[in-house]
Amino acid sequence: MKKNDVRRSVSRGSARFALFLAGVGILGLPWKNNCLAMPMFPPQLISYWNFDETSGPAIDSADSNDGTLGSAVSRVTGIIGSGALAFDNTSGSYVDAGAGTSNNFSVTDGVTIEAMIVSNWTGAFLDYDEIFRKEDGSSRMLLSFQNDSNNPIGPVLSLGLNIGGVYSELDMPLDGVAGRPTVADLTDGNPHHVVGTYDVASGLKALYIDGTLRYSTSYAPGTPISSGGGAPATIGNLFPAGPEPFSGVIDEVAFWGRALSASEIAQHYANAQNGQNYFTVVPEPSSMVFMAWGMGGLGLAIFRRLRRHER
Repeated sequence: MKKNDVRRSVSRGSARFALFLAGVGILGLPWKNNCLAMPMFPPQLISYWNFDETSGPAIDSADSNDGTLGSAVSRVTGIIGSGALAFDNTSGSYVDAGAGTSNNFSVTDGVTIEAMIVSNWTGAFLDYDEIFRKEDGSSRMLLSFQNDSNNPIGPVLSLGLNIGGVYSELDMPLDGVAGRPTVADLTDGNPHHVVGTYDVASGLKALYIDGTLRYSTSYAPGTPISSGGGAPATIGNLFPAGPEPFSGVIDEVAFWGRALSASEIAQHYANAQNGQNYFTVVPEPSSMVFMAWGMGGLGLAIFRRLRRHER
């Protein structure tokens, strides 16, 4: 091979290796200490919105239930990550995530709805702030703040589900009794991790705040859940352009087809306290070296293969 041909071959090979590295970047995989820090999605995560986009829809990182932002929703600095969404307590405050790809908001083993919030809810009578709601009639699912005549105990955090063929709401009084928070506790300007779960196997329906179980009730083990339908899953309102808008900031919304365990919820809160999303696993140093070496070795192998073909 002539000297100029060698130069051209090396140049083409280098360019293709650069394309390989660019391809990794195009995939959008995050880097940490020169290594890939990849989110690890556990089983039965149906949808996860981190709101880190700078424009366009709210991308569902776990599936394809991307959300359309209402006109009154604005992008703000993230509670976790680079972005979150601010809701201004008007009808345009909502994210419409659709009815679910292949009706995948229909669950059988149980459910978990979780979010990081900074709430400005007033707690006043007939004031409702929806965190998540899917209004499928008697099969509706909701996680919301409420205060109405159905709750003579006053303001509550409510988890509504159809269990055993009957829709009902687990209403946690926000009264500061028995370890429960008050409205003031949850509207103190700080982020809070709010989680509602139902486990079909055990029959436990529960509400967690900041990694701790705060309120629960039990059904007979195996009592089924009814869910799914044509109504849009809506973050921050009763439905798109609805009358029960959220006031404050919502981030890191996740919807699961199972009940997270108490230890998983505690870990998610601990991750959030450390500025990480629920799923990020930072490799140990030895693993990071292995990953970096593996990626470098793969790139070098491709580079060498390209050169061999171009000789």
